Amino acid sequence: KHGGECALPHDDVDIFVGGFPCTPYSFCNPKRFKRNCFTEPAAKPFFEMRRFIVDRRPRLVILENVRGLLAPNPETDCSPMDFILRGRNPDTPADCYEGTEPGAEWGLEYIQGYGLRWDCLYSSDWGLPQARPRIYIVMVRDDCGGQAAAEKVFEILAACMGRLPRGAVSDFLFPPDDARVA
Repeated sequence: KHGGECALPHDDVDIFVGGFPCTPYSFCNPKRFKRNCFTEPAAKPFFEMRRFIVDRRPRLVILENVRGLLAPNPETDCSPMDFILRGRNPDTPADCYEGTEPGAEWGLEYIQGYGLRWDCLYSSDWGLPQARPRIYIVMVRDDCGGQAAAEKVFEILAACMGRLPRGAVSDFLFPPDDARVA
């Protein structure tokens, strides 16, 4: 649900994995090119995820979204991916994310102390029941390997591509009577 909130752990976070809503960037959204995709409510989780990364400094970050991030957005003169990596708030306060100032840097590349690598991958190449291409962004904190480690993640993925058995969603789920299902 847009605007919903969830409780976050207060302990140290080693790994943060998330996918922010795709509706502002998806090719399936007929309103995609009719407004700035970063000013609508569905964009809020990206900004909050970025804030969480800055505040909590997890060792490893993996973010996922649709390949529509790579398509240009006429209202911003760049692709959503450009904004996600190197974005800044506009000069007008009304067009800024709530609680931020004009010109504030929001791109993931501006987060100090992390190596970052991204690519467009087909999850099915690793046996997952997902046939569409997805954007994966990997960030590794510098004291945990930084840029070299982020690059290594994609080297390992390339080495495994097409070598894992394919599965169905049911292969990944516990049976309903399993004690681990709450």
